[in-house]
Parts: sequence; C-alpha cells; structure tokens
Amino acid sequence: MKKESIGGQKRKAKMAFGSIQQRPLLPSSIPMDRMGIALCSNSSPHLGPGSYDCEKDVPAPCDLQPDQSAIKTFKQNQIPFGIGTPRFLDYCKSEDIPGPGTYSNEMEQKRQYMIEGSFGGPITIVPPVTIKCVEENSDRCYLCRSSPVGDYYCHRKEVLCRQCYKNQWETENVLSKRKLMTFIKVRDCSFMHDHQGTPAAIQLVNAKDLKKLQRREAYLSKYYS
Repeated sequence: MKKESIGGQKRKAKMAFGSIQQRPLLPSSIPMDRMGIALCSNSSPHLGPGSYDCEKDVPAPCDLQPDQSAIKTFKQNQIPFGIGTPRFLDYCKSEDIPGPGTYSNEMEQKRQYMIEGSFGGPITIVPPVTIKCVEENSDRCYLCRSSPVGDYYCHRKEVLCRQCYKNQWETENVLSKRKLMTFIKVRDCSFMHDHQGTPAAIQLVNAKDLKKLQRREAYLSKYYS
C-alpha cells in the first residue's frame, strides 16, 4: 500500500485492512459466533422451537421436489424394440442334422480328467493321446496296410487307422468290440520333435505350449472320443 507525501507530511491511506467496505459492527450487526448467539438470545427471548408456525414457515417435503407420480410420455419408435432384423430365421432343416431327440441323454458319461499322482506328490493329467517318439514312424494299418495319418489306434504290435477302427466298430467283420476296446489312441511325435534320422530330438514346441495343448485335449476328451 503506497503512501503519498504532501508538504513533507505523510498522507494516510483511504483503505484500512485492504478494503473500504462497511464492516458489520455491534449493535447493528451480530457476529456469527458464540457471543453473537448469546446476544441474540438475550435480546430476543421469544425465539424457540415452539415459536414457529410449521405450516407457514417450513415447506412440506413434497414441495421441495417435482411430482414423480405424473404419467410419463415416451416417444414411439418407428421399429418395435428398436431392432429391424427378422425374429424368426429360416434355419436349415436338413435330415443330415440330427435333432435334440436323437441323442441319448440317459447315457451316463464320465466328465472327469484322467489324473495320476501319489500322496504328497504332484498330480499330473494323463493325456488322452499317447505320444510315440520314434526316429521314423514305420507303422502300417493292420487291415488296409496304409500309413496312418494323424492319430491312430495301437495295441501291442497291431495298428489300426481311424477309418478302419470306425468301420470295425460298426460292422465287427474282423475284430470285435471287445478286442477294439484294448486299442489305445497314439500319435506320432513329428508335431513336436525333429529327429532328422537320429535318436536325438530337436524341440519344435516349447514346454508351455505343449502343456496348454495337453490340457485342451484332456478337456475335449470328456465330450469327444
């Protein structure tokens, strides 16, 4: 705050405390503190909880908010439910697709993983397909004498491709179902190993991806054989 001098004398500032507004002072104004409450109660003894007219001075709760009981109006959509696609589509009703009634829902199925472990030891999932690690797969089908492609079935030295296994399961011309139940599903290791004609194997799939594959096949084996 600057002060100007006239004739060697300092001139007083017009503002005190940085403001020229009127200050509320007693007795015209009562301060908003404990002393003001005491002065107000002494000067106006008629103020009290029972001195107010609630019907005139205090509004009702319903007057503080809009009426919510009024009937609301909505803008009608041009399309019902806002969707113009057909509700009932024409699906294929071919006889090649079996209906829900063709499945045997009374057949009890075992929806569990095959696991193995010991007391206190780790529990591992038994893979549904046995991996056969060989340098070169020389297995031939016992019936059609062709090299199996993908997964196939094996029992000791007898080998069946998937097509022959399926045909024998339906017809039982050469092998009975009791004999076919002794076969296990096997797979060549060519998807994960590269032997290059030697007993040594080059890993093509890392251990993490191989473990995921085993878990996925174990889950799907509960529904597909």
